[in-house]
Amino acid sequence: MKKFLQRMGVVALTTVAGATLMAGPAQAGVWVDGGLYQTNSDCQTTGHGRVLSGMYQTYTCTAEWDSVAQRNFYRLRGYMN
Repeated sequence: MKKFLQRMGVVALTTVAGATLMAGPAQAGVWVDGGLYQTNSDCQTTGHGRVLSGMYQTYTCTAEWDSVAQRNFYRLRGYMN
């Protein structure tokens, strides 16, 4: 139940030897920025490697336009376990 409350963003309280300890929300279950890449293949390779290592559950690579450089770049975003 404590893990469920942490994932929901609820602060869990635990009493140990008369002291009340607070546990903050878990970091799992959030999308994080994984960096910018010049090519889609570099973005995909990095994202796939992070899934295999267990760092991400899944990932996306989104093309975004750089108006200064006049070209696309690819933003990696990963869903953390």
